[in-house]
This record gives sequence, C-alpha cells and structure tokens, in this order.
Amino acid sequence: MKEHKKSQTKEKNLLCRLAEIVAPQASEFCWGLYYQPKEPDNISELQTNR
Repeated sequence: MKEHKKSQTKEKNLLCRLAEIVAPQASEFCWGLYYQPKEPDNISELQTNR
C-alpha cells in the first residue's frame, strides 16, 4: 500500500511539473483568438454619425 501511494505521489508531481511547463507555452499559441485591437474597426464612421 505504501508503494502505491509513493508511485501516485511521483505521478502527480510529474503531472504538475508538466503542466507548469506547458501552460505558458499554450497561452502563447492562443493569443490570436483573444486579441482585441486598441481601436475598433470603422471607429471614425461611428464617431462621425453622432
């Protein structure tokens, strides 16, 4: 039983370290989906229509 708990702990630590390595890189691949320009498209048209 103790050996099983030790192996589980090692697996959890490995998984945690893997997540720490992969998470920052994954967010860089998805930046395009959440990018918002500082100024919306056609902002001048919206401002002149007021």
